[in-house]
Amino acid sequence: MARAIYASEIPVISAVGHEPDVTISDFVADLRAATPSNAAELAVEDQSTVRATITDRNSCLLHSIEKRLELLKKTVSSAAEKRVLTNPRAYFDDKRMQVEFLSRRMNSAADNLLSMKRGSFVGSAAALDAMSPLKVIARGYLIATEDEKIIKSVEDVSIGDPVSLRLWDGRIDCVVSDVKREDIHEKG
Repeated sequence: MARAIYASEIPVISAVGHEPDVTISDFVADLRAATPSNAAELAVEDQSTVRATITDRNSCLLHSIEKRLELLKKTVSSAAEKRVLTNPRAYFDDKRMQVEFLSRRMNSAADNLLSMKRGSFVGSAAALDAMSPLKVIARGYLIATEDEKIIKSVEDVSIGDPVSLRLWDGRIDCVVSDVKREDIHEKG
């Protein structure tokens, strides 16, 4: 019997006999009562205690609900006072002004970038124009070619070779009659 009480998953109260009596079940039971009447009292909570617990929990629940409702009322009241709800047109006016401001900033930035790029382009075009072979020719220089290849040295031609001279306003075709080498680096 003691082993069955010990192994039981259901709580067991040992209440055999009267106070001075002790049984083996008293040592293995979940709870020991002095008498069977006392065991019944221990097994069932007092009705007034249960009612007090229910009343206390009910009071806590009501208090919690009231606090939650109060918080929700404040949230709704705060939202109702927002400008977007009191004057929806103002909200759209604010957004329109924001868009206009950003648009002006973007246009200004685009104009600045365009101006900067235009200045860079003009500078690059001027530098390129200054290095143009046509500009060099216009200052009195010429370009000598033989068979459409630019002549860079006297060693590139021989006496009797046909040569074309490109000037700023046209071309002169000639034949090489003499070739003289000068070392311009030694003269300078």
